[in-house]
Amino acid sequence: MMKDCVYQVRNNAKIAGELLRSTAASLYELKQNLVNKEWMAFLKSGALPIPEKQARDLCAAWEGWLKDADVTDGDLVFIGTRAMAKMKQLEPEDKKKVVKKLKAGEKVTEKYVDTLKEKTYTLLNGVDKDNWESVTKDLGGVNKELIASNSGFRSENKSLLEKISTLTKENEELKKKIAELEKMVAV
Repeated sequence: MMKDCVYQVRNNAKIAGELLRSTAASLYELKQNLVNKEWMAFLKSGALPIPEKQARDLCAAWEGWLKDADVTDGDLVFIGTRAMAKMKQLEPEDKKKVVKKLKAGEKVTEKYVDTLKEKTYTLLNGVDKDNWESVTKDLGGVNKELIASNSGFRSENKSLLEKISTLTKENEELKKKIAELEKMVAV
């Protein structure tokens, strides 16, 4: 009985992964044959037995990595459709890390993929101040001018955010004063 149960669970996991993969491939194929507005209208039509967002996620996953991924159907039960879609934005070495986790039978969460994506975003935007020297060295100095101008934009952005905060507080104070004056006029 135990062997039968284990066999059934493993077989069902494989089938579930196979269904995810084939659904993603079918949705991607359909998207390629529809103009953008038609694709969105189709998703919103309710013709599919899955939510629009899940259909978009499966399509993005297929397009971004799943069609070329070296994962078995059984491996796909360890990752949700949202995490699958977000993998599209990862660097190749980070995609390999995720695939390795899947193959090891480890659950891959959306949060885990987000941390990898955030690391990539941080490095690409030159924000990783701890590794500033290694990042600029890796760039070979080619983009130092661009990085310097980007730093200027970041500092300008910071000062503008501070100004917005100050003006928001001032606006709240003025609203309170207006309310007080309106009360005085009403009396």
